[in-house]
Amino acid sequence: MKHILAIDETGSMTMSADDKSFVCGVLISSNELTIKQKYKQAYEKMKLGTPAPNQMENLIGNKQFHFSEMENFQKNICRELLLPLADKIYVSKGKPTLYANNQNWWLVAVSVVISEFLKDETFESNDEVEILIDNRSDNTFGLIEDDNGNTIDFYAYHKILKEQIERSINTIAKAYNIKLNIKFKADTASFYINLADVVCGFVRIDRNHIKQSIIECPCSKFMSGNNPALFVDNNPMVALTLIFQEVSNAKLNNIGFTAQVIEKLRNNAEYYSLAWDMFYDLVKTKIAERTTNSVLIGIKPFVDIFITEFNHNKTYLSGSKCLELMVLFVEYFSHIGQTESPCKKEDFIKYLQNENEKSETRLLRKWEKLVSFSLRNVQILFNAYNFSEAIADLETLWEEQEKIIKSTSAFIGTEKDEPTTAI
Repeated sequence: MKHILAIDETGSMTMSADDKSFVCGVLISSNELTIKQKYKQAYEKMKLGTPAPNQMENLIGNKQFHFSEMENFQKNICRELLLPLADKIYVSKGKPTLYANNQNWWLVAVSVVISEFLKDETFESNDEVEILIDNRSDNTFGLIEDDNGNTIDFYAYHKILKEQIERSINTIAKAYNIKLNIKFKADTASFYINLADVVCGFVRIDRNHIKQSIIECPCSKFMSGNNPALFVDNNPMVALTLIFQEVSNAKLNNIGFTAQVIEKLRNNAEYYSLAWDMFYDLVKTKIAERTTNSVLIGIKPFVDIFITEFNHNKTYLSGSKCLELMVLFVEYFSHIGQTESPCKKEDFIKYLQNENEKSETRLLRKWEKLVSFSLRNVQILFNAYNFSEAIADLETLWEEQEKIIKSTSAFIGTEKDEPTTAI
């Protein structure tokens, strides 16, 4: 049996923190003739009855089916006729934990989408899997040079990309005993890749109304295969990043280096803060995944290392960062069924009361943070069957929250907000 996954991307994949680019893989079981007929129907609707050309280059070659250049009525036609041709959609999520440039991000995202597809799809021995990928933009060639310093041409560049992707996923392909074939083509020369562009566009602008299953593929799961121990002394940030990659994939083999690495990062305020941001994002991701594929308690030894670091060296962090992390610690402990809180409520309140240039100054925001911490702490009390203290805490919270609501509802016009509902 032959399986076809067509891949395109949206966005520029820049180093910007708010870049929302992603790679989209589309599983397509329809044959090329069926897809072509649907494109011809769409063409005639777009052109108000003009007969559709039969040749591919005339049908999709002049980019009239390029999603970003379509008008709304054309997108609606594609939603009706082309979007149903997608069987399942695989979308990269977030950025890699470690990447050097936009091309590196793209490469990781493509590799993760393919590997998650291979893990998700059902194969028989000797099945053929064809991966069709949209050509890279011609303004990226200069990123790679040969041994003599000459820019590598278009075809050689894609040959290198193909080899890099194959190295990333060949282990999975061999495990399933499938025949893997990766091809680069332009979206104006392949109905499959053109369809991936259309589907990718709909995922970007209207994901919630797509009926097909959308599988998210976190880029943080990408494993480079490098050993963190090799970088502890000379490049501790790389070492920590590799450890994070492993923990994200439920591998704790090298977490013993974590404390040593963090100690080295303490002398660099930017890297030290970044390490905590990475930790926060990883734990929040694992909490979000807990209902599907995350064994949340499995990363507790890793979390404990950061709690120890926090308890001994929190003076290196801003007051607002300490509040954020204390809420995270308590949230994590509440979800794994712990019966003792990792943070004392009085310590949390002390940080709330702290006033300096980096602390929270808005009173209502401080109150919301206290509510957030307290509700998670109450869950730990419930885990310990300490219902009396839990109820007392909730009653105290509600008493104060009720005063706030009554004093503000006359101006705001509602007595419902998130803290009220949560309590």
